[in-house]
Amino acid sequence: MALAAGINPRVTSGLAIGALVAAGIVLGGWLWFALTLLFFWFGHKELLGLMAAKQIYPSKFTVILFCLLFYIFAYFGWERHLDVVATMGVIFTFAWLLLRKNMASISDIGGTIMTFFYIGFLPAHFILLRQLGATDDMPFWVQPGLRYLFLLIITVSASDIFAYYGGKRFGKNLLSPQISPKKTVEGSLTGTIAAILCAGLVAWVFRIPVLHGLALGGIISVVAQVGDLSESLLKRDAGMKDSGTLIPGHGGMLDRTDSYIFSGAVAYYYINWFILHQGIAREVIEFLR
Repeated sequence: MALAAGINPRVTSGLAIGALVAAGIVLGGWLWFALTLLFFWFGHKELLGLMAAKQIYPSKFTVILFCLLFYIFAYFGWERHLDVVATMGVIFTFAWLLLRKNMASISDIGGTIMTFFYIGFLPAHFILLRQLGATDDMPFWVQPGLRYLFLLIITVSASDIFAYYGGKRFGKNLLSPQISPKKTVEGSLTGTIAAILCAGLVAWVFRIPVLHGLALGGIISVVAQVGDLSESLLKRDAGMKDSGTLIPGHGGMLDRTDSYIFSGAVAYYYINWFILHQGIAREVIEFLR
């Protein structure tokens, strides 16, 4: 009993989340899809809560509808049609808010569009990333997306951890004092270097081209830090310390995932274009031939 009472809730919740996410990555399919839906449900409520603190009231119906459409299209492999969903989402936002009893503001319109991009379009790339290179007859444990997702998760984690400890040990110059007064340039550089080395090692273990692993490490770390600071900006503007209280010791869903939201989409396009030579890269290669 004494041992259980002494366990840090932050560590306990962190380990539980890590185990659940690892299981979702390994098994993929409907379980990974379900976990992304779980992120969506809590994430969109937290983001709408931040906006409500600024008296911004997006259309909840539009947010839910188009976030789910992004996730569903990604799950069924219809990534080529995500731009259609995005286009219709913008048009639908204006049309739907025109019907609101109380006249919508520019902030309400902008908040709606931002929410279904931030909570819908960008996170949907985690579903696409898990499915990269997979075929119907391929066992889940050898699917390329399994390796790519672990590379992403481990790299972002390394960037966050080493940026924190690097900042405490070497930090002198503030990175963005108005948004996050504890983050330093030295911590940011430490996190980026660690992410590059870690990504290179993981790439070697998973038989991903090491040079691409090193490049991904640097790109992912920078984008992850942008994501972290972006969510901090939203909270600071709303006058809130955390986006929520869902996860003991960590705050809300967005507090725990802010570093991943941007980096997942960026990693997907880098891997798809430069490692698998799909999308724009394939069109460029065919054009040059």
